Amino acid sequence: TMARRIQTLQPDSPVGFQIEGEIEARKGEWERAGAAFQKAYDAQPISGTAIALYRVQNSKGDRNAALATLPAWLAHEPKDADARMLLAMDHQQAG
Repeated sequence: TMARRIQTLQPDSPVGFQIEGEIEARKGEWERAGAAFQKAYDAQPISGTAIALYRVQNSKGDRNAALATLPAWLAHEPKDADARMLLAMDHQQAG
């Protein structure tokens, strides 16, 4: 796949893993998507990847991991309004 080729050509780049995560998430392959997004996040922590990882963790039922991901990201980047809003909505829905 294109994602695998990018991973091979640019192993330190998050791009190939981000693409793989998106593809696997669309297929409902939450474990594979989570692993790919985690590798992308580890390569380069950015908001979009943190949010994608959080969503996949929630989708696969790993609530503890999801609730650890966004606060960890926000500790790194406290002005990220999108991540902060998503976390606030999550807490509101949980009651």
